[in-house]
Amino acid sequence: MLKMYIAISDYDRNALKLLEKCNVNITLREIGPRPDEDELIDLVKENDILIIGAKEKMTSKVYENASQLKIIGTLSIGIDHISDKFISDKKINIISCPNSNVSSTAEHTFALILALTKKLFLSHKATCSLTGREGIGGFPNDLCGKTIGVIGCGRIGSYVINLAKAFNMNILCHTAHPEKHKDVLIGYDSIQFIKLAELLSNSDVITIHLPLTEKTNNFLNGANLKLISPKTYLINTSRLDIVNSQSVINMLNGNLLKGYAVDIDIEHRDIIKDLSKHDNVILTPHTAGVSIDSMIRMDTDLALQLVKLIK
Repeated sequence: MLKMYIAISDYDRNALKLLEKCNVNITLREIGPRPDEDELIDLVKENDILIIGAKEKMTSKVYENASQLKIIGTLSIGIDHISDKFISDKKINIISCPNSNVSSTAEHTFALILALTKKLFLSHKATCSLTGREGIGGFPNDLCGKTIGVIGCGRIGSYVINLAKAFNMNILCHTAHPEKHKDVLIGYDSIQFIKLAELLSNSDVITIHLPLTEKTNNFLNGANLKLISPKTYLINTSRLDIVNSQSVINMLNGNLLKGYAVDIDIEHRDIIKDLSKHDNVILTPHTAGVSIDSMIRMDTDLALQLVKLIK
């Protein structure tokens, strides 16, 4: 009988029932700290199937001990936390959940856009301190009629574009394969596929929706970020390393960016410390794709894929 270990203690119980119908011996992690590298090494020695999240780093050292492992199921969109050695090993199947939190991430992105442009947090502080309008440092901006630049037109980027349509925004898009995304043009004339430099120079709001790869690491950097107007808002709900954080901090220090929002893991303490000095910055703790609904969808999606693969 195959042995499965689920490293997520709050894995959805209905999704768990789906897995229990398979001929597998399932161990669900008890509440407590997530497994570190040493424990992951022990787990891949003892189990055929391992269900993890993005916090579990499946390193090359873990791979060296994974002689029994047959399937990795990751409760995430990306797989950049899994070593290339696992990915290139044809004897190990890797399953992810690329569709489960698309709407959650897109909604979070627009929540950040609205929070920045409408100065919601400054308005809250100004109201609570009774300083009123004077406390927000100038009036907010509207989105209607403004130009949003969407970098990456995959599942999440396309969803963000549809939300931008509802705000009657002009839409610029930079993507590696525009011919694959012509469906976003249907029924809306104000969308253009353009080069990155043109997008950076002509957008009021820029939002990034790319996977982290060797090509996209440091995708926005000191060289091309200089093209952005000081009146532009920048949003990153993709991986932190796609944007050069120090370059953004330098721009904020020099008033060369109107606002910045990023979904960031709290392990990046120094970056958070520098960014949090600015009132025109909003930080969220790597929760862009996380909601009650998306977690249930993700657990269920992974379970259904595993059931199909095991059978």
